[in-house]
Amino acid sequence: MMIDICCTTCESDKRSIWGPGSSQLELNVLEAGNFINLEQCPECSTMWVHAFYEPHSSFSYFVKWKLLPNDFKKIHDIDSGKTLYNWHVSEAKRLWRTLSDQEQEAVELHRKRAYGHYCPVDMKVDEVNLEEQLK
Repeated sequence: MMIDICCTTCESDKRSIWGPGSSQLELNVLEAGNFINLEQCPECSTMWVHAFYEPHSSFSYFVKWKLLPNDFKKIHDIDSGKTLYNWHVSEAKRLWRTLSDQEQEAVELHRKRAYGHYCPVDMKVDEVNLEEQLK
């Protein structure tokens, strides 16, 4: 019999994104940037990129980070976080339909509140290849 072990803090083996309303997710900040942080789960050490979206930076999304911690800083320092933010928008847009129904409702609420301008699901950004940025 196989036992399925799951991190009870960030559920890293089950998900790659946390949407708005994920304030119960308590992670440790490894790197703080311009409205975007690299954070780590205290239970399983999975790293997450936490970005803040308008209005009033009150909507948070977390996307799983698969590179090294110092890669976050290197990429952030290229342009004060713009490339990382665009990557985060792209990933949130790609992954948001994997959220639970309740979490998708929170995204829809964010979309309405942001009038289609500041929710990552609606933002238009260029695709970002992070590995290319590290060359």
